[in-house]
Amino acid sequence: MTPQSIAHIALVVRDYEDLKAKGVTFERAPKKAPYGTVAVFRDLYGTLWDLVQFSDGAR
Repeated sequence: MTPQSIAHIALVVRDYEDLKAKGVTFERAPKKAPYGTVAVFRDLYGTLWDLVQFSDGAR
């Protein structure tokens, strides 16, 4: 694994309100998708991240 790679991040949409209260800038509020619910936030470096909460059976 190189220093730039990420092995695993476990954030899900249910963390949305807590993260928003802590000042995280969300580009898109949680929205239903065929596979579950997704919200998008921007990190300190401008990278967009998807928070996904899969529906039962969607994985």
